[in-house]
Amino acid sequence: MEDNQKKEEILDFNSILIRAEGSEKALKFNISSNHFYTLLTKLKDNFDINALNEIKHRFKYNVFFLSAGTLKDKMLNFILNSEMFSLDYKETIIMKKLLLREIIYDDEIVLFIQNAPNIFKDFISSDESFVERYLFEHNIFSLSLLYDNISIRTIECLLNKKGGQLDSLLFKIINEGKVKAKIDENSGFLYFGKDQNEIYDSQVKNFCSKVVLLNEIK
Repeated sequence: MEDNQKKEEILDFNSILIRAEGSEKALKFNISSNHFYTLLTKLKDNFDINALNEIKHRFKYNVFFLSAGTLKDKMLNFILNSEMFSLDYKETIIMKKLLLREIIYDDEIVLFIQNAPNIFKDFISSDESFVERYLFEHNIFSLSLLYDNISIRTIECLLNKKGGQLDSLLFKIINEGKVKAKIDENSGFLYFGKDQNEIYDSQVKNFCSKVVLLNEIK
């Protein structure tokens, strides 16, 4: 009975490992991150230490490419707090900034990617904008939590992006629904969550309420 159960567990492990590796090669990061998470938490006793270390190394970089959300937060917390992971200084910085929604700068991500698994390096070398798109999505999402609106010029300075490059990246993530925002070309501002008219109406209502309060005090 125990032998049959062990055999089923090993088959389960092999099946998930194949699916995880296949998903990673196909660059379906959401799928492979789920599979790797299963491997690391439920089936870790079925493989040797070298295989485990390799899977953990891949897992960190799969999580980086997940879109912001509860799944990503859960996995980042797991990486940062589990005794299974030992992070170097640059990995710790990136993982914490991803979790806390802090801006990640280009020089920080360069150091992080240098230590990436070969499968990522091979793909990145053929498409240098790949990491940039994910990093930009994270940074704009982080800014959306801090500001209702922000000038395009400020974003250019914060993220070190030129006008045309910034406009192209913003259009992509807004069009894909990664960030709910609207660009006002006349004012040169990016508005998060609401369009400009909604924000203007809100400001007018707020001003009017203060005037009413002042009149009542008099």
